[in-house]
Amino acid sequence: MSSIADMLGVQWEGARTSQEPYTLTYHAQKTAALKGFKRADVHETANNPHHTYPNGRDPSQVRHVRNGIVAVVNPATREVVTVYKDQEETAKRSDQTDPDAIAYENRRRNSSQR
Repeated sequence: MSSIADMLGVQWEGARTSQEPYTLTYHAQKTAALKGFKRADVHETANNPHHTYPNGRDPSQVRHVRNGIVAVVNPATREVVTVYKDQEETAKRSDQTDPDAIAYENRRRNSSQR
């Protein structure tokens, strides 16, 4: 099974270790709980990823991937911003009103109709 990075043709790097461990923002904690992720698994993904690649939406963030979990981290603040299941596409939520989210949902909807 290939990762989202592989499917998108994104060059990813092997995991790098760093100084301070990542902490979870309130949003990341809430999202992890809603998705059924154990906090320890999210910490492991953020702090000891299998591989990493840049976040295309926000250049200050990096996606850390390990064991089917993607932790979107901000290296400058050492925080996990959000977390999601690797290779899972989800429908746009009602609170996602930005142009990028709308465009993504339109692409996702159009590709599923083929």
